[in-house]
Amino acid sequence: MQPTQLPTHLPTVTQLIYKESGGFTGLQRGCTIEPQALPDTPRAQLQHLLVQPQTAQDCISSNARQNMPDMVVYSLEMVMLPEPSDTAAQTTVQPAAHRTVQYPAGDVPDDVTDLIDFLQTLAQPLPNK
Repeated sequence: MQPTQLPTHLPTVTQLIYKESGGFTGLQRGCTIEPQALPDTPRAQLQHLLVQPQTAQDCISSNARQNMPDMVVYSLEMVMLPEPSDTAAQTTVQPAAHRTVQYPAGDVPDDVTDLIDFLQTLAQPLPNK
């Protein structure tokens, strides 16, 4: 068995957008924070998310949400700087990259609980859409 190959370059997260939705009242709460404003443990957990392979499980399907409308879901959207281009002559500005992971309240991995707990303390009610 070969050891897991870690990426040599991690993307730079410029913003972390947290949303919490669901529950009996359907309340949506959230906040946006710059990663450098996170305490050490939550910041380390955010970095850990970046080295995890992205899977189809990262986002909960809308079908699952429709079948369980009271399910509380935590969503973490990481806004990252675009990867540098290998083409030196490229002058176009690349859009920021986004990666979103979602966890049902009862299924939050231990390696992100401090991050979600901290973001919950900052979360404010979001306007209804």
